[in-house]
Amino acid sequence: METQRHTGSAPDPTVPKPLLGRIAVVTGGSRGIGSHIARELASSGATVVVNYVRGAEAAAGIVAQIEAAGGTATAEAADVANYEDVCAMFGRIKERYGRLDVLVNNAGIMPLGRFVDEDDLTARRMIDINLHGVILGMKLALERMIPRDRGHIVNISSQAGRFGTPGGATYSATKHAVVGLTEAVRGELRLMGFGH
Repeated sequence: METQRHTGSAPDPTVPKPLLGRIAVVTGGSRGIGSHIARELASSGATVVVNYVRGAEAAAGIVAQIEAAGGTATAEAADVANYEDVCAMFGRIKERYGRLDVLVNNAGIMPLGRFVDEDDLTARRMIDINLHGVILGMKLALERMIPRDRGHIVNISSQAGRFGTPGGATYSATKHAVVGLTEAVRGELRLMGFGH
């Protein structure tokens, strides 16, 4: 199955497609973990929007791989930490597909080094992307999902979200925050009667 997805062979009709017809956005979907998530969602039948901020060629390459394997995908440029960018991306998705079913908040950066040597700009950018990007994506996605009483949000954290990692203090802080944020919002949604 792995070979089939990446070589462009015809899709196997016997493989279940549990996400058939779903519209899924993967932030940071043009490389690394995000690209694997995008391909897996597509192999499960989802129409995938591969988000990127730089690297249009890499995003186009992932879209081409998905389409060669019989899936459907598009690429969308947006800085996940920028409100106008994310609103515009979600607006284009609404125009093209009519809705948003799945958001995978995967985008993140991980500059490593001693905390005492880290410059403030690096720290702020990490917090903007790794944490504020998740907060922003969740808020804007929930605005679209709650009225429909339907949708899924997946926030990608890290083992660094469970314990402090020397050489990655600010990164660890952002990932701890993502874990706490996810747990708190899940609890709020349950109290509101969603998420059953």
